[in-house]
Order: sequence, then structure tokens, then C-alpha cells
Amino acid sequence: MEPTSGPCEYKGVELVEWPGAERPVTAADVRRFFPPLRRRPQPLIIIARWWYELAAVALLGAASWSAVGLLGGPGAVALGLGVGAAVATAAVRIEPVRDALFVAAQRAIVPHRLRLGFVRGGVITRNGRLPAIVRSRCRLDQARFWVRLPSGLLVEDLAAAGRVLAVSCGATDVAVFRDGPRQDRAIVVVVRPRWGWPGR
Repeated sequence: MEPTSGPCEYKGVELVEWPGAERPVTAADVRRFFPPLRRRPQPLIIIARWWYELAAVALLGAASWSAVGLLGGPGAVALGLGVGAAVATAAVRIEPVRDALFVAAQRAIVPHRLRLGFVRGGVITRNGRLPAIVRSRCRLDQARFWVRLPSGLLVEDLAAAGRVLAVSCGATDVAVFRDGPRQDRAIVVVVRPRWGWPGR
């Protein structure tokens, strides 16, 4: 029996396997694409999350109240404008002042963006609990957060969502480390987060 056609010598483009195509689907992937409903945090948790901003507002309010009591309304306004202009001038001309203001702004903004990254990255339990940021330390080039994980989340879940956390914080990278022998403690290092409010 003779062959009806010659051997196929097609030299087209080779099929390229998609990176990570053979990677199994993990629980973090399922939580990311089908996140559970977030439960509304209790008032004490909201206060704990916003304590830095609330303390700054309380300090500014106390200073304003004292200035009004000592100088009167117009004098307090003039003092506030003068202090604001002095701080703005110092931030433009003196680098340590500018760096201190930058670190203070990062300390106020980045924790909220990181919590938003927890939600978007699926780092959330089935009953809607997020990891708790226990402590933070911000510098010019990085923001470091000590995180306590609720039951049901692993440090590996944080590490798997590192790229999503970096995008949420506008950072170049996010590194996750285990904090000591306990399984529910981790350190999240946000490298070079950018300016911006949560969600933008």
C-alpha cells in the first residue's frame, strides 16, 4: 500500500507553554478570585486602625484650641498660617525635614493600602477576617509591618499574594518573612511605596 501523502514537514512556530500553567490551584487563588464577604469591623478595631490619624487630629485640635485661648481667633489663624508657611519652606530647603514629613505621610497611608491589598490578594479568612497590623516602622526606602495572622491563614498565603500587595501599595516589591517560631506572625516589607491614598 502506497502512502497517499509525503511526510509532514511543517516548520511553524513552536507552542510555548504558559509560565505557571502546571502550578496547582491553591486556597489563596480561590480566595483571591472568590473572596468571602468582608464583615464590618467593630468600632474599637476601626479606632485601632486609624489611631495615628486620630492622634494627629487630636494634637492639632488641642494646639488650635490653646492658640485661640491665648491669641484669640485672628491671632490663632495668623499663627497657623505662619507655622504652615515655615514648615513648607523648611520642607523645600532642608532635606531632614522633608524626609521626616515623607516618613510621617507614608506611616499614615501605607497601612491602609496594605489592608486593601490583603482584600484584593485574597489574604482573608472564610469569615471575613483580615491579618492585623500590630506594629509598623517606615523609612524613606521601605515600610516594615509586623502582622498577626488569624486562624486559617498562613505566612505562605501572604507570600503568594506579594505581587498583589506590591501593586496595591504602588511599591516595587513586597517581601514576606516569618517572625520567629510562631506560625501566626509575619513581617511584611513594602519596598519603595509611592504616594497616594488607599484605592488609588
